[in-house]
Amino acid sequence: MEQRKELQWFANEMEAKLKKNDHKGGWSKINVWQLVVQLKNEVTELEHALVWEESEHEDLTEVSDKVTSECADVANFAMMIADNIAALRQPVVSGQLCQNGCHYGVGMSGYCPECGEKL
Repeated sequence: MEQRKELQWFANEMEAKLKKNDHKGGWSKINVWQLVVQLKNEVTELEHALVWEESEHEDLTEVSDKVTSECADVANFAMMIADNIAALRQPVVSGQLCQNGCHYGVGMSGYCPECGEKL
């Protein structure tokens, strides 16, 4: 399926934010409700970024970049929630091990759900 150019652009924004935070480890070990709280916090940050018209001296390019960044954060937390829930349905496939020797499911997160190690 061919992706829309807008989707490709936004997915790249999301990936850039994820890569910037790779040092924090994955999200597979984070409780879904903790991710929901973080998602709500990011929505609040997005709302604040959208209130650009109140500042006459605000640079529109800077505001656009901030809004895009916050949108990517919101989308990433929503994706993390979806990925963690989807991983619950994934069976552990016999013989699949992460670098630490844990068995892991075939979820989409790219992290072992047992130890959080990047796969």
